[in-house]
Amino acid sequence: MMHDSNSTGARTALLVVAMAAAVGLLLAGAVMPATADGGAEGTANETTNGDEDTNNNEGAEECDADIDAFDVHTADSIVDGADDPARVGVSASTSITNQCPVIVQVTFDIPNDMYYQGTSAGSSGQGLQTEVFEVGPGEVASFTTTMYANQPGDRTVTADVEYFPEGQPEDARSLNNLMLTFDVQDPVPEEDWPDPEDAEPVDGEANQPDDPPGDNSDDNNGSGGDGPSNDDDDDDGILDALAENLVAVLALIGVISIGTIVAWKGRDMLVIKS
Repeated sequence: MMHDSNSTGARTALLVVAMAAAVGLLLAGAVMPATADGGAEGTANETTNGDEDTNNNEGAEECDADIDAFDVHTADSIVDGADDPARVGVSASTSITNQCPVIVQVTFDIPNDMYYQGTSAGSSGQGLQTEVFEVGPGEVASFTTTMYANQPGDRTVTADVEYFPEGQPEDARSLNNLMLTFDVQDPVPEEDWPDPEDAEPVDGEANQPDDPPGDNSDDNNGSGGDGPSNDDDDDDGILDALAENLVAVLALIGVISIGTIVAWKGRDMLVIKS
């Protein structure tokens, strides 16, 4: 009879453990799906609202703007020493009916034996040099810059132009392969070329936009950035899930712990009585 009593105690202990585990799983199942569903629904709502806000903002920012006339030319095609460089003229005009400013980019391809002194240090030098300026509705923008060369003879510089309504680079239009020819009569040695830090228009003004296109210094989703890491998002998602289900997890651990204690006590009693 003692053996039967011991067996009954063991079976009771195991039954308690099983019931504790079942109750714990039921609690977790009741809490966790509700939390997960709520989180997914919240995320979906946020995404939808975000899309709607983005579309609304895009609609508010879109505008109709174009240039009436654009011109890039050699205001003076002769390089006649350091004190008399060649000059490049740039001008653009817009209609008064434009709804926003037009952003204009002029990119010069400067040969290695020439030097372009632009409107700023950032647009001066050799190779590809870009002037960026904006023209408001009904306005005319024009400026003149200088060109040097250290070899005599004819020299050619090409210019590509791109322009678009402010904030809408996807609507850009372009004018390509505009040719500028220079006659270098008195070459200027490289050591006599001007300092880029002293660059400014000879006359006129290049009105710089507040947010020049292509400036990715503070924007990682641009061409110069790598964008956000998905690994961080995954880690955050796991931590959020644990935080949201903390009560259910603790309840499960508590119930299983109690069941385990009861089971071990029942086992001890079985061993002692045996």
